[in-house]
Amino acid sequence: MTHFCEQYDVRCVAERQIFREKLGEVLSEKMLYIVEAMSQHEYVPKIPNQTELDLVFDISLPDVQPYLFKVSC
Repeated sequence: MTHFCEQYDVRCVAERQIFREKLGEVLSEKMLYIVEAMSQHEYVPKIPNQTELDLVFDISLPDVQPYLFKVSC
């Protein structure tokens, strides 16, 4: 997803505040879109059986078990 921004010359503090609010709204919409997309079930793997742990997690590290694969959209 690509979003283009335009540059504006602001004449006063009130105008700057208006642009800040608009930018905040646009960015929060984009963030919500990303969060909703990542929260869908196809992006969340099932917890594997004990015998399959080494296929999904890096079990060579004692305290943490990061995924062996990268989740991408």
